[in-house]
Amino acid sequence: MPNSHLRRVFLLALLIAASTGASAQNPATQPKEFIVGITLDSNYTRIADFLPILSKSLVKDIPRRQKHVRAVVLDAAPEDAASAAKAMGCGYLLQLSVLEISGGGVGFNTGTPSHDISPEEERERRELQWVRIDYRLQSLQGDGLSEDGMDHVLYTEYPSGWNNTAFETTLMRSVTRVAVATLDKLPKK
Repeated sequence: MPNSHLRRVFLLALLIAASTGASAQNPATQPKEFIVGITLDSNYTRIADFLPILSKSLVKDIPRRQKHVRAVVLDAAPEDAASAAKAMGCGYLLQLSVLEISGGGVGFNTGTPSHDISPEEERERRELQWVRIDYRLQSLQGDGLSEDGMDHVLYTEYPSGWNNTAFETTLMRSVTRVAVATLDKLPKK
């Protein structure tokens, strides 16, 4: 009788372990991974030269902040981006344009008196006031997702100390923030 009882307990434990392992490996229970093709462009030479570094940074940062998103950088012109993304197996396309605007500033105050900062820092902060980030997220699967808009560099994205990489650091923070916030609009599961 004791052997029969132990055998039943063992079989029950084996059954529970097998069912738990099967559900952990069941693709239906795993969160869906979104593959998003990303293009970056700019009309501002200083920023355009920096885009390859920014692209690599986005590919690393997006999955850290959006666990179920894999970013793929596309080397395609904006008009060819959708077909390039489909060819890379992407279900979504995120297009980011980092633009130097002219005619009217974004309109924020740096909050720092000019006598406290160097002339170089003042010039770069002024340049950052004229940067706009346009974004467009669209589905390539026909599920109707299409989001677009614009944003700008925030004062809070400035580094605490200004040095020769502060301009790029600020842009990297701004573009990453906009990309992650836009990808929040992907369907849930």
